[in-house]
Amino acid sequence: ISNPRTIKTEHFQIEDVTLYYYWIIKNTTPKRFASIREYAVNKMNGCSIPLPERGVSPLSTERELNQYIFSYGNMHYAKLKSALSYLPASLFQEALEIIDWGCGQGIATITLLELKRPKNVKFTLIEPGLLALKRAALNTKCFFEAYTSGVFNCKTINKGFDDLIKSDVSTSSDRTKIHLFSNTLDIEGRYSQLDLVNLIKRTQSGKNYFVC
Repeated sequence: ISNPRTIKTEHFQIEDVTLYYYWIIKNTTPKRFASIREYAVNKMNGCSIPLPERGVSPLSTERELNQYIFSYGNMHYAKLKSALSYLPASLFQEALEIIDWGCGQGIATITLLELKRPKNVKFTLIEPGLLALKRAALNTKCFFEAYTSGVFNCKTINKGFDDLIKSDVSTSSDRTKIHLFSNTLDIEGRYSQLDLVNLIKRTQSGKNYFVC
């Protein structure tokens, strides 16, 4: 990435050397979710294709990534904008960790960065689809560089919820956590909600906010 900042991470995968990579690096100033959706609409030429299980299954092609943003992006952005408005403004002056559960392409995380511009933040992105996860990391890094400062600290976890272990999601109590459940809690039969709740109880000490 041009004019790169240091990346501090233990486990990190990111999209690079693709058409989308060069587009978001060079051609979207300022960074806005609306620009990403416009890119997807243009790539789809205004035509829809059916997504496997309406996008619930991991997306496996570039075209499916664009179709998902085209079809569902504005709805997700609007819901997140509404939900995030309930968080206190002072929260974003604190040291934060964002955990984006089932992050997809990172819509929830970049919406938070665009609208709230936290001062001191690190990220954990969790997604079973590797293609979407790498794009989420790229989107997050670009929006981080646009809206905040310091070292980009991000961990990517390429797993479904049932496969997560304690070390994947353990956090420290000295940061306030914001957990983003953008479009995952209503997916029935894909994972054990009870196991997920118990994992969160075991790993998330200190102050936690849940955006659902």
